[in-house]
Amino acid sequence: MTYLPVKDIEKDRKDILKHYNAPKFKPISLMVLDNEFQLIDEIELPGRHYDLYDFFVTKDGLYISTNNEFNENFNEDALRFDLFDLL
Repeated sequence: MTYLPVKDIEKDRKDILKHYNAPKFKPISLMVLDNEFQLIDEIELPGRHYDLYDFFVTKDGLYISTNNEFNENFNEDALRFDLFDLL
């Protein structure tokens, strides 16, 4: 089993909405942890490429949407995902 930690940007809830789009702009580091919370891998994701609010996990790995409106290849008529192997 793997864990993908997620946390709020701000502790104050009223500030979260102010930063709602922040992950769409800045680079993000995704940590993959095992069932003992030991770091397996760390994946650096570029800013302005992924929509980190649109993802899902299957037996094949983690799918993250590339439908970020700031992505130079953005197409509102298509659903596109990149697959990340978690093991």
